[in-house]
Formats: sequence, C-alpha cells, structure tokens
Amino acid sequence: MSEVHAESSQASPLKRWNLSSYGLAMFSGGLLFVADYPVHLWLLHFVALVPLFMAMLMMEPGRSRRFAPVAAPSLSSFGLGLAFSCCYSIPLLFCAGTSAPVLVAAMLGFAMWFCVVPILHRLLWTGDWMGPVGCASVVCLFELFLWHAVPVFGTAQCFARVASAAPALIQFAAYSGLIGVVFVLVWMQSTIAIVLLKPRNPSLLVALLLVVGALSAINWQRWNRRLPDGPLVAALSWGDGVDLTLKSLCDTAKRANAQIIVTPETGLNCPAPTTAAEKSIRRIVQELQREGLHGAIGVFRQDLRKNQLLYIHPDEGLTDIYEKSHLIPFMESYNAGEFAKPNVDWLGVKCGGVICQDDNFSDLSRAHSLQGVQLMLVPTNDWAPIRGYHFDSSRMRAIESGYAIVRAATGGISALISPRGEVVESVDNTAIQSMSIIATNLQVGDGTPTLYARYGDWPVGLISGALLIVLCVRSIRGRLVA
Repeated sequence: MSEVHAESSQASPLKRWNLSSYGLAMFSGGLLFVADYPVHLWLLHFVALVPLFMAMLMMEPGRSRRFAPVAAPSLSSFGLGLAFSCCYSIPLLFCAGTSAPVLVAAMLGFAMWFCVVPILHRLLWTGDWMGPVGCASVVCLFELFLWHAVPVFGTAQCFARVASAAPALIQFAAYSGLIGVVFVLVWMQSTIAIVLLKPRNPSLLVALLLVVGALSAINWQRWNRRLPDGPLVAALSWGDGVDLTLKSLCDTAKRANAQIIVTPETGLNCPAPTTAAEKSIRRIVQELQREGLHGAIGVFRQDLRKNQLLYIHPDEGLTDIYEKSHLIPFMESYNAGEFAKPNVDWLGVKCGGVICQDDNFSDLSRAHSLQGVQLMLVPTNDWAPIRGYHFDSSRMRAIESGYAIVRAATGGISALISPRGEVVESVDNTAIQSMSIIATNLQVGDGTPTLYARYGDWPVGLISGALLIVLCVRSIRGRLVA
C-alpha cells in the first residue's frame, strides 16, 4: 500500500508539469495571434514562441530523448502542437474569413504547426546548442514546402511576415530573404528559452549575444546606406463600389503634382469585343498623354480575360503591358500571364511592376531586382479581412529586393514604401468611401541586385537540410556507440 502511495506522489509533479506545459503552449499560440492582424501588437512577435519552447523543455519527450532526431515523437508532444495550433491558427481563421483560399491556407498553417511542434520538442532535447539550430532548420524546411509546393498565398501564409512591421530589425533579409528571418526568429527564441530554464550553460548566452550583435551591425549598415531621390509618385485608390472617371483621376494626380501614378488592380474595365477594348485603352493613353503623366494603370481585358498593367508614357504612349501571373486558387479563373518581367525607364528611374497576388511570391520580385529595377509599381485589389496579411508580405519584398514600392489598392491598404521597407505614406481604403491619393518624392533603390535576389531561398534551405543531416548522423552514431 505504501509503494502505491509513493508512486502516485511521484507521478503528480510530472502531471502538474505537463499541465503547465500545455498552458504555456496555448499562451504562446495566443501571443502569436495577438502579434498578427487584426490586433497587430507586432512587438510580441519577437518573443511569442519563447513560452512554447519553455513548455517543451519542461516536458520530457520520452525515454529516447538521448537520440531524439531518430525517435518517434510522444503523444504528449502532439498535445503541445494541438494546444499551440488551436490558439494561433483557429483565431486567425475567424478573423480572415471563410473563403476557400483562406480556409485552405488556415488548414495548412494548423497542420504545419501540429506536425512541427512534436519534431521541435524532440530536437530541443538533443543538446543546448544543436537543439535550437535543429528547430530553426525544421521550421524553415516546412515553410519552404508550403510556399512552393502548396502556393495558396505564398509567403503571406508565413508567420514571420509580421516582422516586416519592424523593418529596421530585419534588414538582413536583403541577404537571406524571409526564410532567413524565419530561421533567426526560431533560433533566437528557442535559445532564449534554454537560457531562461538552463542558465548553467553560459556559452549559449554568449552565442546569442554574438548573433544579435552581428545582425545589428548588418541592419545598421543596410538601413543607413545612401539611396537616390526619386520622382514624385502617387498611388490613386478608392474603396469598394466607388464609381470614378479617368479624367477625375488625372485631375487629382495633377493637383498633387504627381509625375508617376499607379491605379488599383482592374481599376478600369476594358469591355469585349476586342475593338471596344482597344478603343478603351486608346482613350486611357490619350488622357494620360494630355495631362503629361507617366501611368501604371490596372485594367481588366474582358475580351482576352486577362488582368493587365499598362505602362503609359506621356510622349511614347503605351510602351509595354504586364499580365498577372500568380492567380489566387479557387477565386481567379481567368487567363494568367507568362511570368514576363517588362520594365521601363521613366524620369531616370528603372520601374517594374507586378499585380496583387504576384507580390506574395519572390520569383518575380527577385527577377526585377536582377534587372536593376529601382521602383516597383503594384496595383492591388484586396478585401478587408486579409488586407493586413497581404500588406505585410508586400513590405517584405521591398527589403528583400532593395527597391521602393508604389502600392495602389482597392479594398485594402495603399502605400508608398521605401527600399528599407519603411512606410512613408499609407491609407486604408476600407475606411473611406471616396477616392484617395498619397503622393511624395520617394527615395528609390540604387539598382544593385541584393544577395537574396541573386540566390533566392536555396542557401538557407540547403543549410537547414545539411544541419538536420548532421544532427541525425550524430544521433545514429551515439546510438551505435551505446
């Protein structure tokens, strides 16, 4: 009888620790949700994962913890994943809406964290310094898989895009891309959790301070680089259902002394048949030429069923056309473009353009950076629940590619964004019922391709894979020796 009592008394502390771990995992998921839209307390984003990793350290992964990478995760690990995912992904779903692409993206996010957390739990117990490295590598590989293999909203699905709200802290993304931000966020926060719960290893704290110092130096150097001044650019935009004439748009732009204007995605309609569409485009070109404006005009060609961006020069007329290439699954069923990357030289500045969903992916943005584009013109059409997620993703492209952005939106956020990723001017068009214009002399990029533009996600992806292979080899060798 006394033995039974002793066993139960020994089991109760472990049970209490497990309950505390589940609570911390739920708290961590809640913090990550609050850091995102619609609340957007983005500062929490840089500490939100710390409670989750503390929960993992408080709950042993099982008997095989010594050889964690090659051992199956325990049932309790999946419990942590479920607790975290429910408090992060499900509230986001209620805020972002229930349209088909949003539902798919939310389910993918839920599934990713549910599967990833048990693996991270195992890896965190492999050792004080290799554990965080392994955790960061796993999350990076999962994120890359979702961006490229299941491209619903691309990088807008990534939890780390919220970091674009603090561009001064992530200037290193010009070298690593968003995936490098993912690696740093996971590594740093898992390391902080170990330092808090296992302070006996000062070397990990030293490593953390060295990495923070190195990243700070890179950020400072990139943030303070000299950038050329650009022309006076303007984003014209309006809320849903506002009926405007082309002349009123041009008049508004002229009053702001704008030299380059951008209108929203499908802001003007070119009806079928082809003769009527061509006549409509000629009218647009003539109106801009009459006012002496350079224009990146978003139109929808009913005859071709294509979403287009017209490049219009005040002297040369229609100089080029870009067609939207990345369509939103389940929503957009018209003809996609062929990933062409036209650019134009306007007022001494090389300009390129993409449309809406295109800037959720880095293939076109990197290609434009490689061509020396300094100013990106982005017509967009959002809807209220997802506008913040898309806006964060768009800002990240400026940091990664080193160019400025003029973003003109209906039903979303219009903005003038510097090559540093800072928002110079912005307006939320879901809060207004008329036309708005934001205009300024925006600094532009220097035309030098960034390191990320040259190599993309491959370096971080390959490094992550190599680190996991090293971890597995060490574990297998340890098992053989044992």
